[in-house]
Amino acid sequence: QIEVTEQMVTDLRKLSIPNATEAVKNFKRKRYVKGSSGKDLKLSVMVENIENSRQFEANALLDCGATGSCINKEYVERYNLPIRKLPLAMPVYNADGTLNAGGSIEGITEVRLVIGDHMEKIELGVTNLGKFDIFIGLDWLRLHNPSIDWSQSLVTFDRCPPRCGYIPWWINPEEG
Repeated sequence: QIEVTEQMVTDLRKLSIPNATEAVKNFKRKRYVKGSSGKDLKLSVMVENIENSRQFEANALLDCGATGSCINKEYVERYNLPIRKLPLAMPVYNADGTLNAGGSIEGITEVRLVIGDHMEKIELGVTNLGKFDIFIGLDWLRLHNPSIDWSQSLVTFDRCPPRCGYIPWWINPEEG
């Protein structure tokens, strides 16, 4: 892998075994890729700070070209969202495979994300995203598998897995 460099191996050796294990698992689990044009949908969402229940509006990009979901570092700092520092920074790649000039992901924030009537806790990689607050990536799309009408910019949560906990408004839970 391109991210496995001599410096990365040196940095891993400096970590405790649990932190080194977490860092390697993070690299294996997600690859963060800045989205590509033509594969996205803009959404207005709400972000809730889990620690104090304060909510903030955000502009999100639903982007199947981004492999991992991320939040803009500037947004996190503006609203004082809690960050869990990663043991080792995770590189971010552009759609063409080059390293992103905005830098690596050094931390994760866990927030409550509200899209329409769908609400969930989600971990987002903290990085520089330019003009968007959030990239909702392929990891999220695969988990929720929503129906998307790209021409109408409509996202329907009709196939969320049970672990999501979402019950669509048109389904009576007493009948299920």
